[in-house]
Amino acid sequence: MMSDPPYIGLFASCLKQRASILKTYFPHFQHSGTLFTFDEQSVNWENKTIKGLTYKHQKIVESTFPFPNAVYNRVYKKNNSILAQLEREIGEKRCFNQITQLNKWNVYTLLMNSNIDSFLPHTYLYRDVDICSLLKENGTLYIKPCYGQQGRRVYKIQLTKEGKINLYGDVKQPKHILSSDVELKRKVEELIPKDKMLIQQEIAIHRVDGQYFDIRALVQKNIDGEWKVTNVVGRIAHKEYMNTSFFQRVVQIDDLFQFLHGLKIEKAEILNLVHEISVKTASILDCQLGHLGELSVDYGLNSEGQLTIIEVNGKPQKKIYRKVKGLKVKKRYL
Repeated sequence: MMSDPPYIGLFASCLKQRASILKTYFPHFQHSGTLFTFDEQSVNWENKTIKGLTYKHQKIVESTFPFPNAVYNRVYKKNNSILAQLEREIGEKRCFNQITQLNKWNVYTLLMNSNIDSFLPHTYLYRDVDICSLLKENGTLYIKPCYGQQGRRVYKIQLTKEGKINLYGDVKQPKHILSSDVELKRKVEELIPKDKMLIQQEIAIHRVDGQYFDIRALVQKNIDGEWKVTNVVGRIAHKEYMNTSFFQRVVQIDDLFQFLHGLKIEKAEILNLVHEISVKTASILDCQLGHLGELSVDYGLNSEGQLTIIEVNGKPQKKIYRKVKGLKVKKRYL
């Protein structure tokens, strides 16, 4: 006996976002079922129906659907009570990525207690350490919020030979030049609440013609529930920027390695590590944080070819892949 074609719901943050999400994912939907987008206001709990958007005859139309067989969350939140309620209706582990806004400290502690801890930079909660002492020991530090996205509110702090403290934002020119430890503490606590701030050691990053870059691995579950790396790209920052979220271009990983010279580790070995660490990262967080379907892992690569995890993203941006020349999309993944 054949089962009915499934309904797959894409959960959006608001009415306006539904159409843009549908346009992004529908071209890669190859199942025989129905893909539709909906938001919180679309759910009729009494009738167990959802008013959403789908494609019909190559046009976006609004229609009413039964509760879906599975839901993929595209809302950036720490937790989502609507999805938790919906999962109680449609069945356990049917709502993917209920948590998309990951707590960076929680992610760090989980990964530090695993066999990939050597790929993590030393990270501290601001409230547990003295930032001034750490700066004197390390010379350079980064601060960032426990919850953050797209590189926002990430700052570099550097101690100069003259004893001044340079505080950088996104660009290579100092945002503030500070003269004392008291000034430093006051300024960083203005930028990020002290109970929500992380301090991270500097990650030595190789350059592409003097420009910062990172490596992003997209990790997704396949139809059998197995984690696979489905894409790896390089993001190259604008020349005046340190933050790769402000990228000048996104390139396929093979193209990135054409710009890198003097690495002591072969490209194949580096990429094998990227795949291995990314899958392990996804498996650990899937087990500890909840039912996930995808995430991305950002890496720094130093001049010798050693990898360091910069951060893990619970809601990977898909728009960056539109900017990659010659990129072939793997359509078997949603």
